[in-house]
Amino acid sequence: MNYEEMKTKYFNKKFLILYFMIFIILYIVCSFIKFIGQLPILIIITFLITYYIIYKSGSKLINSVITDS
Repeated sequence: MNYEEMKTKYFNKKFLILYFMIFIILYIVCSFIKFIGQLPILIIITFLITYYIIYKSGSKLINSVITDS
């Protein structure tokens, strides 16, 4: 396979658009899989922050936020 044949086969507009679309879709899928892998840690950290805000800093903060809404 010479350069001219590769150039006509792989460097046309249709091929490049499809290449970038597939790349973006795969990037989004990989990012979603990585996020799902971090989800248990995210849930634990959220629980700890919520526990700290409600029980350690007092319920006055939460009551003021809930009643202001």
